[in-house]
Amino acid sequence: MRKLIFILIVYISVAFGDEALYKVYYGFIPIGTVEFKWKKDEIKVEGKVYPYLRFIYDYNFVFEAKDNDFFLYEKENNKIRKYTKEKILKKKPWLPLIVKFLRTRKADERGKTYPYRLEKKGNTYIIYPLKSKKVKKIVLVFGKDERFPKEIKIYGKYFIKLERIS
Repeated sequence: MRKLIFILIVYISVAFGDEALYKVYYGFIPIGTVEFKWKKDEIKVEGKVYPYLRFIYDYNFVFEAKDNDFFLYEKENNKIRKYTKEKILKKKPWLPLIVKFLRTRKADERGKTYPYRLEKKGNTYIIYPLKSKKVKKIVLVFGKDERFPKEIKIYGKYFIKLERIS
């Protein structure tokens, strides 16, 4: 009986607490998916454009964050690139900001790498990047006691919305 309870607890924590899949919208048009996977001190984020849109724009990425270091691997139309911290902060600043917030759940206004101001309104957190030219704010809406938000809105040059589907 104890083994069964232990197995159920492990299964529930893996199934519901450590992974989140999002449908990505560019404006109101669904364009792909983003998946967050959390293992101990590592977060891996993978994004893919839907196959039926690849004739217009073929894009996939993998973002890996461990401790205070992170990398971005992306495939854009047949070009494969690897980015380090500095280039990620210029190209996709929303990724390290969301990952940093998910780890700490507090503001980091003096952070050297990616400082941000945080505002909380109920279950909604608003992140204001202090150094980003591409991202004006990120809105994360959480359900009750969730590790990952049920909705992420990224305001900047373009409006991108991630809606949790699992």
